[in-house]
Amino acid sequence: MINFRAFIPAMAVAMSLAAPVFADSVEPLRIQNNSGSTIYRFFASPVNNPNYENDILGNNTLGNGQYLDITFRNVSECNYDILIEWENGAQYTDVVNICQIGQYNVN
Repeated sequence: MINFRAFIPAMAVAMSLAAPVFADSVEPLRIQNNSGSTIYRFFASPVNNPNYENDILGNNTLGNGQYLDITFRNVSECNYDILIEWENGAQYTDVVNICQIGQYNVN
């Protein structure tokens, strides 16, 4: 017969050790546009990915003074390549540690 009273504390310890792995895999980020112009495209991908992921804005734009809250899931690499594009085609690139900042300001 299995002694469940001994089993339950062991499971609680195992789950508490595993919980930080799952908790660290989600990173929220606010993108704040203070550039004076409308952002038409915003790309972000882990630095170890040679290609940018999909445009985070999709069919939307981010006007001056506006912000967008996004959540990165399954984060295993904190450093992300950022590519921002404005209507006139001007681009700006940056590398950001999304695990250390809560807001990315575009100035």
